[in-house]
Amino acid sequence: MGILASSWTLEQFEAFFYKATSINSLWAAFAIVFTQYAVSEWIWFGGNEAKRPPHRAPAYLVSQIPFWYLWSTLWDAGTTLQTGVTPSLANQIALPIVATLGGVILNLAFYKVWTVAFPQTQDGKKDDQATSALDEIEETAQDDAKALIVPAASAEQASKPSKPKILYINNTKIFLTCMVILFHAVLDFTGANPVYKVFGDVLSNGWVVTFVKYFSDTNQSYFMALFFFFSGYFVPRSLDKKGTYVFLVERGKRIGLPYVLYSLVIVIGVQALEWALLVRPQGGSFTNPIYAPDMTWFLQALLLFNIIYVIVCGKGWSPKVPCPSMLGFLGVAIVGGLVGSVLSLLFPSYVPLFGIPFATEQIFIYTLFFYGGALAERNNWMEDLKSSSRVAIYVGAILSWILLLPVRTVVTRFVVLPAWVETVWKAFFFGGICPVFIGLAVTIFFMDFVNKKYFFTNFFAKSMYTAYIFQRIPIAIGMKLWVIIMQTTGYITDENPGPFMEPGSYYIQQEYAVFLGILFLSIFSMVVVWPMAYGIRSIPGFSNVL
Repeated sequence: MGILASSWTLEQFEAFFYKATSINSLWAAFAIVFTQYAVSEWIWFGGNEAKRPPHRAPAYLVSQIPFWYLWSTLWDAGTTLQTGVTPSLANQIALPIVATLGGVILNLAFYKVWTVAFPQTQDGKKDDQATSALDEIEETAQDDAKALIVPAASAEQASKPSKPKILYINNTKIFLTCMVILFHAVLDFTGANPVYKVFGDVLSNGWVVTFVKYFSDTNQSYFMALFFFFSGYFVPRSLDKKGTYVFLVERGKRIGLPYVLYSLVIVIGVQALEWALLVRPQGGSFTNPIYAPDMTWFLQALLLFNIIYVIVCGKGWSPKVPCPSMLGFLGVAIVGGLVGSVLSLLFPSYVPLFGIPFATEQIFIYTLFFYGGALAERNNWMEDLKSSSRVAIYVGAILSWILLLPVRTVVTRFVVLPAWVETVWKAFFFGGICPVFIGLAVTIFFMDFVNKKYFFTNFFAKSMYTAYIFQRIPIAIGMKLWVIIMQTTGYITDENPGPFMEPGSYYIQQEYAVFLGILFLSIFSMVVVWPMAYGIRSIPGFSNVL
C-alpha cells in the first residue's frame, strides 16, 4: 500500500472516495440547513435583528431533522459514482422539496409554536442602525458596483472616496465572468465530457486540442482564485456595517439560496435540456442527477469561507499586515505551490473536497486569496499596489505561464516523466505561482487601464452573477445549433471511429471545423447569456437574491 496517491490500491482509493463523499455531503447538508435558517429569519423577522425577541426560538433543534436526512441522502447520491446505483424515486422527489421548502416551513412552524408558547412583549422600539443596515442590503441590488456573489455596494457606500478604487475591481469581475463562460464553452468540445470528438490521433496531438488545453489551463490557473480574493475584499467592511446577524442572513439569502435552488432544482432541468438537445439515441436515457452543484460549487465554498470569517475573525477584525513586496508575493506563491503539490501527491486531485473541484491543488490558495482579500481591504493594499513595479509583475506572470504550459508541453513531448513529477509540476503552478502572478498582472492591468465606468458597466455589473449561474443553458443551445450546422454540411460522421471514443457522442474528423465550432459557441454563448441573465434578474423580486 503506497503513500502517494499514484500508487494507491483500488481499496485505498475507494476508502478515500467514501471519506471525501462523506465530507462533501456533510458540508452540503450544513450549507443547505444554514440557508434554510437564513431564509426563515428573512421571512419571519425581515432580516432585522431589532425585531427578534431576546429569547428566540432555537431553530437549530428542528434543523437537525432535515440536516440528517440531507446528509444521508446526499451521501447515497454521491456514492452512485462508485456503485452505479441510482437513488430511489422517493429520494429524487423528496430531496429538492426538503432542501428548498421543507426546512423553511419547519422553521417557520417552530417559530410560530415558540411564539405562542413563550409570548414576549416588545418595547416597540426599532434599532435604527439595524434598520438602516437592512435598507442598505436592498439598495445594493441596484448599485452598479455589485460584486459577483459579494455585493460591493456596501463597501462603496461606506466611504465615498473609495469609489474610484472599486471601478476597476468591478470591471475585473466582469472580465473574469466572461472568461468563466468562455472556459466552459470551450471545454464542451474537447474537455472531460465533450460533445465533439476529433478523429484519430488528432484527438491527442492536434493543434485544436493544444489550443483548448492552453486556453483552459491558463484560465483555470488563476481566475477562480482571483474571484475569491475580490469576494473576500468586501467582507470586513460589510460585516462591520451590518453586524453579524444581518451579514449572515444576507449571505444565506444571496449566496446560499441560489446555490440550493440551482444544485437541487434548476440543475435537473439544465441537464435534462442538455441531454435532450445533445445526447445521441445510443447514449442511453436521462438520469436525474438529484444533486449537482455544477457552477455553484463556488457559492458553496464562498459560504463556507464567509461563515468561518465570522466565527474566527469577527466584526472589527483588522490586523496590521503591510502589502507584500514582490519577494513577499513570491514567497506566498512558493508556499501555496508547495502545499498544493504535497496534497496532490498524497490525495487524488480529481476528487472534490468541500465541493471544490481539484481541491488538493487549489483549496489552500483559494483560502489564502479569500482572507488575503480581507487583509488587503483592511490595510489598503490596493493603493500600495499602484506603486509596485509593473515590469516585475508582468514578467512574473509571463514566466509562470511559460513554465506551466509551453515548457511543460515540450518536456513531456520528448521525455517520459514519472507520474509524480507531472503531478508536482502542475500543482505547483496551479496551487501558487500562477494564481499569484497572473492574478496580480490582471489586477494591475485593470487598475491602470480599465479604472472607469463605461456606458455598458451597469448592464454587465447587474447581470454577471446571474450569467455565472445560468451559463450552461445558452451553451447547450449553441452546441445544438452547431450540431445542426455540421449535420447539414456533412461534417459529422455517424460511425464510432475508434475504441477510445465514447458512444453517444458526435464525431468530427476535420480540426478546422472543430475550431470554427469553438468560435461559434463562444460568440453565441456571450451574445445570449448576458441579455438572458439581465432579463432573469429583472423579474420582480429576483434582484433581492441575484
